[in-house]
Amino acid sequence: MATRILAVEDQSNWQKILKTLLSPPKYELQIVQTREEVEFQMHRSAFDLVIVNMNLMGELEFQNDQLGVEVLEFLQREFSALPRIVITGDPGGPIFSRFAPFGVSDVLIKSKFDRAHLAQAIENAITPRRATLLQEPKTTISPPASSAESGNSGQTNAPYDVFFAYNAEERRQVEIIADALKQRGISVWLDTEQIAPGSWVKEVIQTAIPRAKSAAIFIGNAGLGRWEALELHTFISQCINARIPVIPVLLPGVKAIPEPLLFLKEFHAVSFSTPLDAEALNNLQWGATGKRPAE
Repeated sequence: MATRILAVEDQSNWQKILKTLLSPPKYELQIVQTREEVEFQMHRSAFDLVIVNMNLMGELEFQNDQLGVEVLEFLQREFSALPRIVITGDPGGPIFSRFAPFGVSDVLIKSKFDRAHLAQAIENAITPRRATLLQEPKTTISPPASSAESGNSGQTNAPYDVFFAYNAEERRQVEIIADALKQRGISVWLDTEQIAPGSWVKEVIQTAIPRAKSAAIFIGNAGLGRWEALELHTFISQCINARIPVIPVLLPGVKAIPEPLLFLKEFHAVSFSTPLDAEALNNLQWGATGKRPAE
């Protein structure tokens, strides 16, 4: 399988160089030029490695490349486990220690590396992470009989068909939808049923994500509520990394995904006209299980 790499590079000549050095079939390369593009791609897809080009020459002053610094800070804050490599000009003097606070795996000087050096740096960066992923215990809990056969790309042994994320102000509508799905034999993870009083909500949610085959994000007139505090972007990236489908769900009265959440347009949404909208329930069931209900 190809190594998926996201490269942050705003210079056309180096974009061409990276495309030459990181060509298929060994690598699958995506190049972006702004921090906004980095955030969008990171929350949309799963990558094995990020390469950040820094324009440091003559002196190691990070203010000379604000884009690179912002990207490294973002990655360290929200994707600290993801390997990253910096490619930079030669500022002279010790350099790796200056990048250590950003969790950088390696630093390559532009005038001192070639294809072989880059390939080795990539392999050294991603091998420990792949070993960790392979050593992680696999889920052995069998799903309920009602959902044993799932056709989606999520966790096939997960005990829940779908994880529900929503604003508490929309709870009544969401509970009606949950009950309707349960009547169809769909198992639903709902916070009111799974989070005990006094529990640390964020920790419970992070633990629950790998135990679901899909995740539904409900968008109502009240917005997302506490999910803003729990960092929706991080939640979605966790789903993507776990290969869990993300389903935006528009509750009655919401005609389109609001502007602050436009990144959700990358996922096919389900729209409810009422909480018991049969067509919407069919689509949500399809997204949650991977099997289209019989009409």
